[in-house]
Amino acid sequence: MGAFALNGGAATLAGSDLLKGPVSSAIVKEMGPAAAGSSVSLEGSLLGERNLRTGKADAALLLLPDKSKVEEIAKGEWEAVPVAYQVVAVVVNKRNALEEIDLTTLAGIYGRLQEADLKHWNTVKGSGLDVPIYCVSTRYDIGMVTPLFRKVVLHGGDYRQEMSFMGGDNEALGYVVENVGAIALLALPPEGDQVKTLRVKANQEGNAYAPDASNLYNSDYPIAIPLYLVFPKAKQPVLQPFVAPVFSDATAAALQETGFMPVPKNIRANAIQRLDKKS
Repeated sequence: MGAFALNGGAATLAGSDLLKGPVSSAIVKEMGPAAAGSSVSLEGSLLGERNLRTGKADAALLLLPDKSKVEEIAKGEWEAVPVAYQVVAVVVNKRNALEEIDLTTLAGIYGRLQEADLKHWNTVKGSGLDVPIYCVSTRYDIGMVTPLFRKVVLHGGDYRQEMSFMGGDNEALGYVVENVGAIALLALPPEGDQVKTLRVKANQEGNAYAPDASNLYNSDYPIAIPLYLVFPKAKQPVLQPFVAPVFSDATAAALQETGFMPVPKNIRANAIQRLDKKS
């Protein structure tokens, strides 16, 4: 729990329960003692959205797959400013000739009872491999990787029995490095060139996009959910105590530690400059 001041009284920042721990601690620390008396209550995006409507929260950090479906945002009554993203990054061994992949092919590799049933790389055009496919994922309880992939790629279906969950991004990454036929789902795009991060396209005819900051900000990468700072526009004049903490370097580092991709530093700086004012 943490705090920020609102006209000398208590106020509440609600939001996703995925932010409990390092992220909430970083926000509270950045707020400092001047915000004593107010609270940070991270009990879930659905509850946070509900609390905004009832006035129990003054702002919220919400995971919204499609912000246009929130009535108050669509009407222009609330503002939603991107803070970070939950992403599914797809990586393969460097000997795999693929540079991109579409959602249908991913469904055929990972899904059970899918129209396409792909268990060998010679059935995937452009792979250049003649070995079985070994599909793995980061831990099932890391952020939104598992439910996001199931929703966007498998349309709510089940993973195939042969798919394995690893102990985290590092273990899954190591598995792909050592296995030429491996493909892995990660919470964060890996740094360096140990493996190949594939560009992903929503369909076979569309453009393929990498999970980088620009493509996420423009909503081009198809397997991602934005985390927004959402607030009624009428309350912008009293946002100063927590705008800078939410968009701080310390919070960005904590978000990355938790499996989020924070928006770039220049975007965060622009958000602070625009929102951290009284009118």
